[in-house]
Amino acid sequence: FTLIYMILLISMQQKAQKIEMSDRGISAPPMELPPAVVGVLASQSIGPREIAASLIDLSLRGYIFIIDKDRGFAFGKRNFNGQLLPFEKILLSKIFRSEIKISQEEVKERFANHLYSKKMSLFTKEVYSLATRLGYFKVNPVSMHRKYQFTGTLLFFFALGCFFLSFQYFPSVPYAAFFWVGMMVASIIVIIVGSRMPIRTTLGRQALSNWLAFKKYLSDPQPLPYNQANYDK
Repeated sequence: FTLIYMILLISMQQKAQKIEMSDRGISAPPMELPPAVVGVLASQSIGPREIAASLIDLSLRGYIFIIDKDRGFAFGKRNFNGQLLPFEKILLSKIFRSEIKISQEEVKERFANHLYSKKMSLFTKEVYSLATRLGYFKVNPVSMHRKYQFTGTLLFFFALGCFFLSFQYFPSVPYAAFFWVGMMVASIIVIIVGSRMPIRTTLGRQALSNWLAFKKYLSDPQPLPYNQANYDK
């Protein structure tokens, strides 16, 4: 019964959070948003792609420059006194620290060694907070998913303890242990599904629909006609 209830609850939530897919792509970004925020809007998580996209965006805006060398890339920093978002300042301070120029290998090493450091946690926290303040999520996604994970974990260990206690105190009713097995299965489902549960607002779903339409345009395999109108594209 618990499993049936959870499946119904999940299906209702998925239906309420359904994203309307456009039949046609749009040829320009639907709005001006930092790439990391677009990544969070799409996947509700932050990974290497969002970090890499933020670096490229900062380069296009002139805050860092990328030099194509024979054996890789080198990264240099410019003046950071411009209009930077808090998570962009954190990212730049994490990469460059006190150096003016670093190599591609140094960037990889710092991210590999400090991906889960305090500064990177602040980076992800600021991105989530910005996406929530813009009205794309009902609550901060990371905090909501952690609540699901904490509740599921607590439920699992409670059921596990009761499972063993049932054999000790009710040896004559062994089938009673199946109740606790069902609770453990349900708790695992809560942990897995709860950490991925979409919680976008109506505005967030509409914004994501627009970005997916832009993605559809970018992923269209048909080449653009070669003419002056398409030169800038």
